[in-house]
Amino acid sequence: PRVTAASDGSSDTKAGLHLEGFYQFKVSDNLSITPGIIYLTAPNQDANSSGAVIGALRTTFTF
Repeated sequence: PRVTAASDGSSDTKAGLHLEGFYQFKVSDNLSITPGIIYLTAPNQDANSSGAVIGALRTTFTF
């Protein structure tokens, strides 16, 4: 999400991308682990900012 126009008259026409990839590994019948990576091309919709990489690890238990 981004703000393209605000009530104070400011605007932002730069488009940043949010790229996300993940894969689910099934460890057992009741447990799976999902590592993921997120890449933001223009964090905070600022084209002058360098890209940001975020790692994630999700564990899912089913009963």
